[in-house]
Amino acid sequence: MEVPMLRRLLTLLIIVVSGLVMTVAHPKQISKIPESLQNMANIRVPVPGRISAGPPTAEQLTAFAAEGGEVVINLQSFEELQDIPEASWAAEANLDYFHIPIASGDDLTREAVAQFDQIVTANRSRQMLMHCGSGNRVGAMIALRAAWHQGATAAEAIALGEQYGLASLKPRVESLLNE
Repeated sequence: MEVPMLRRLLTLLIIVVSGLVMTVAHPKQISKIPESLQNMANIRVPVPGRISAGPPTAEQLTAFAAEGGEVVINLQSFEELQDIPEASWAAEANLDYFHIPIASGDDLTREAVAQFDQIVTANRSRQMLMHCGSGNRVGAMIALRAAWHQGATAAEAIALGEQYGLASLKPRVESLLNE
């Protein structure tokens, strides 16, 4: 069997097994957009247990926790968060909160993606909300993680990123994947 084909099969197997582990770990797994979160900007559930969206309100974080949510990864820049106490909101809702500031495509570094990978991997069996201003940076980080840390091809990584919201950063991600 060719190495690229074997690599694709291994990537698919990892995704399937991860999904099975999450299903066993969470009987009340978020697999569609909960009614309580319908008005969250650009919300989507690309895979069970993962929500990608724009920035949440305090009420939406509380609703996410009530739906079984456990982890928030915020990819907004420091400038976007001025006067927004999201870390406090997450703490009040008993959510684990992580912030990796991504202001532009220039911040899509291997170091930032490695940090993102560590957080997602460490919390892989937990319900997770990943957000930025629109979902675009979430999709970019997901795509780069898939390629750089999970062995996905560039095409597979881009397709996965688009499921999470990758849009205007797609050319930058493609460029990084071709370096």
